[in-house]
Amino acid sequence: MKLIIQIPCYNEADILPETLQSLPRKVEGFESVEWLIIDDGSKDKSFDIAFSISKSSSVPIRVFRQQNSGVSVARNLGLLKSSGDLVAFLDVDDIWKPTKIEKQLALYDELKNHEAFIFTDYYLDDENDTCRALAGYTDYNVCTQTNFSKEDFQLAFIRRNFVGTASTVIFNRELA
Repeated sequence: MKLIIQIPCYNEADILPETLQSLPRKVEGFESVEWLIIDDGSKDKSFDIAFSISKSSSVPIRVFRQQNSGVSVARNLGLLKSSGDLVAFLDVDDIWKPTKIEKQLALYDELKNHEAFIFTDYYLDDENDTCRALAGYTDYNVCTQTNFSKEDFQLAFIRRNFVGTASTVIFNRELA
């Protein structure tokens, strides 16, 4: 299996190297890990930095550039350009804990459900020194059931964005 870590980037040359430093080089149980950086028409050196890092990286990094169209268009381009089994989103201004991916993939394997949409239910906001936890939200509870419909998930998500941030998400690329 192949894991794609997708990073959309817009004018973040100053933090891109630190974000990439937080990523896993290898993930147990996966044949390969590939990083996909989609530059969303940055006006700074983001694309040049990403391209330079890709040339010396021990992890395959593919770098794409698009006209500034927003993070959603960048993520969609990444999905079109990727060929992995699972996709993990990482916003360029976020940093993952070292065990984040391993824990999520262990849950994915445990569920034996290749249509699973795995996300963490908390994240730490260092700027505000707060931790957001969602386990108490009733809309979130639909996702903890082993048997829920796609419609139930969509309705619950529309009522409240319990995912919080795209940087917590891992999903089967074919589902997208």
